[in-house]
Amino acid sequence: MIRLFKKVQIHVKFYRNEIEVTRVDTNRCIKRSTNHLFSTDRLVIADFHNAEYHLTSLIKELMEGKSMVINKLIMIMQQMIEYPDGLSETEKRALRDLAEHAGAVEVYVLDHSKEINNQNLQDLINKN
Repeated sequence: MIRLFKKVQIHVKFYRNEIEVTRVDTNRCIKRSTNHLFSTDRLVIADFHNAEYHLTSLIKELMEGKSMVINKLIMIMQQMIEYPDGLSETEKRALRDLAEHAGAVEVYVLDHSKEINNQNLQDLINKN
């Protein structure tokens, strides 16, 4: 059987006006801040459109120009700025929507800001 779509897992970490994307299978990582600010003191994602533009451009670079259509993108979204009450439902929705707008067909939102490695990531995905 020929596989038309390859599953590609991308771990996305959001900081204030900075995003880090890692392709899990190759461990290739790009981390870059932006001049098109998307964060404020209160919210990591305050400007959805600027965050979406920055995320999409980083994913295109990470995929090295290969069409995202031939890949089934699975995105693991993580906000790295910790707040006392954790992520609100609105913040979780913003992360999910950003992933979907950037081409994800599956989205996992991590509700903590702890650093994790690829093995921990697989364990977290398999739990969900």
